[in-house]
Amino acid sequence: MKKIVLVSAGLLSLWLSFGSCKQEYVCSCDKTYITGASMGTSVENYTLYPYTDSRRRADNRCKQNNTTQMDDEGAYDIKCQIK
Repeated sequence: MKKIVLVSAGLLSLWLSFGSCKQEYVCSCDKTYITGASMGTSVENYTLYPYTDSRRRADNRCKQNNTTQMDDEGAYDIKCQIK
């Protein structure tokens, strides 16, 4: 009987430790032009990505969206963070 209680408590503890960490986080990306005619123009909430994960993993996935690119208006940075 003791083994069943101990195993059950261990499994419950393990389930709670994994299940309670995941929440929905929103990754918000802002676009700011760094060259060209629109230099300095910033677009707030350019892109929003929802992630259901731990805070650390959601933050890492969000930061992977950071980039520098070019379009007809000039070069721009996209910076993303969890809000």
